[in-house]
Amino acid sequence: MKPRYYPHVVGAAILFADLLHAQTFSGQAPPPNTANALWYRSPGSDWVTDALPIGNGYQASMVFGGVAADRIQLNEESLWAGGPFEDPLYSGNNDVLANRQKHIDGIAALRNIIAQSEYKSTSANQSGTLWGSYRTLGELYINLTAPTSVINYRRELNMDEGVAHTSWQNPDLSIVTKDYFCSYPDHVCVFSLTTNATKGASFNFSFQTPQTDPVVAISCANNVITFRGQAETGGMQFEAQARVCLFLFQALCHYFS
Repeated sequence: MKPRYYPHVVGAAILFADLLHAQTFSGQAPPPNTANALWYRSPGSDWVTDALPIGNGYQASMVFGGVAADRIQLNEESLWAGGPFEDPLYSGNNDVLANRQKHIDGIAALRNIIAQSEYKSTSANQSGTLWGSYRTLGELYINLTAPTSVINYRRELNMDEGVAHTSWQNPDLSIVTKDYFCSYPDHVCVFSLTTNATKGASFNFSFQTPQTDPVVAISCANNVITFRGQAETGGMQFEAQARVCLFLFQALCHYFS
């Protein structure tokens, strides 16, 4: 297992994101208050068919709504692999007028290949030079100390608000609610957890990313996890941060290998 940093509430049990806790669900949660919503009575598992999208084309997340282990996949449009560093002749198609015809001919040839359903990838031109492609930033995992059985679970995307919600009732009748949204003006995605349980909630979170060439550098200080990496060798460098904002409690950074 690769080293990760886990900020967590004092006294919290450490749960690793790789360990998905088996949950059982009972009861029938009522529908949302709006008809303009997607909603489910169980967490999602498949990115394509289950996860709920929040945000927009610039900055967004896919929400799975797990109980003990919640997965939030992160997107940021500027994270890109491939491009000018792969081919000294690459110019973003901003070529001199005399050379533009070859690009026009190349695009026409690609269209023919696509129409014949014989292409394997549109990320390469006829000479095999990579043009680059979008990369996912990674995933944020929120691990919550939770019972194995919950009641009236509901996961929803309110399309009137652009906000995702997850809620359930614990066996002791306390209620847990999680809200997720992305703010374009503030350039952040927000995860909020509230509960009326007497002892509050105990959780930790961590980052995972497939962009590990070279190895991602992770640091943790002042309630903030920061990780830096590169989309691929010689490629775009990136940095992402997650800040823990707590009321009445304290967050600590711990390192586990």
